[in-house]
Amino acid sequence: MSSDFKVTLTHDSGDAGVNRSFNMSAIEVEVHFSKEVKILQNSPISAVSVKDEHGTVTIEKRKSS
Repeated sequence: MSSDFKVTLTHDSGDAGVNRSFNMSAIEVEVHFSKEVKILQNSPISAVSVKDEHGTVTIEKRKSS
């Protein structure tokens, strides 16, 4: 499954308010977020967010053309 994902990093402190977004393949994202990739690939939802002590990571399915 070679779905593409948009990953957005939002920092709560230091770089607060600075978002960094980039596109990654399913294989690249799955290295760090395997559970979230499986959820996105096997359900109708289009995005999930994971929060930790540094901020939030949002992973979005990109629409295939």
